[in-house]
Amino acid sequence: MSTPGNANARRQPGERVSNLTDKPKLRTSLRNVNASYGPPELCAWQIDPSVFWIQTTDPQFSRKLEKRKDTRRVEISGVNHFRRTFELRGTWRKIRRIIDRYLVSAGDQFSPDLSPATTS
Repeated sequence: MSTPGNANARRQPGERVSNLTDKPKLRTSLRNVNASYGPPELCAWQIDPSVFWIQTTDPQFSRKLEKRKDTRRVEISGVNHFRRTFELRGTWRKIRRIIDRYLVSAGDQFSPDLSPATTS
């Protein structure tokens, strides 16, 4: 059997090893720092752990974000165009759900110019 003081000693088959003596496995998360979510009208990206910025070019989305209590306006930019940026704390799941809900409630965002089906 190997001695506990000798770190280079080989383990015998069937020998139990304490988790304290094993080297911890390093978890590397390859996070894409340029990742964003959403179309150009309403998109979000992560700036810090659990801090996201949401940018919109639509006044309707801007009004909705201004009404939220967990957002704050960070930037207003644009001379000939509308663009506002808001800060929101949370997770990617929360941000995706907010953006998806706003896009669905926007009405004709997904399927414009669809006429009702006619029956014969």
